[in-house]
Amino acid sequence: QNRELVGVPRLHLERADATDPATLARLDGTVDVVVTNPPYVPADEMPTQPEASADPHVALYGGSPDGTEIPARIARRALTLLRPGGVLLMEHSPTQEEAMAAIAAELGMTEISTLPDLAGRRRFLHARAPESTKPTASVTQ
Repeated sequence: QNRELVGVPRLHLERADATDPATLARLDGTVDVVVTNPPYVPADEMPTQPEASADPHVALYGGSPDGTEIPARIARRALTLLRPGGVLLMEHSPTQEEAMAAIAAELGMTEISTLPDLAGRRRFLHARAPESTKPTASVTQ
């Protein structure tokens, strides 16, 4: 439905495990932009947004006490998907700004910054794949 609303003819949507190396493997090294809103809520935080009450636990919580385990795994997979110079945009909690920037840096990504949401909260990791898209470190959190 959203694809039709935005009118982007070359938009591809796929429902799969974003941390699985087999997911979209045929696209490795060819993707311009990866945009993701992964489960990132820290284990001890309870979401306050009314819409979050309808979401299943696995759609919210990031798999570790600080909520960065699943986002870190998705960032690693995104780096493999991205072409050299491709961009990763990932939503995260404002409390995870430094951790997510550090994860991107450990992976060898460049031009790392955090962008604000519409309310001015710093919630979006912006990072660019290096000229060589082979990760420089293993992020296993």
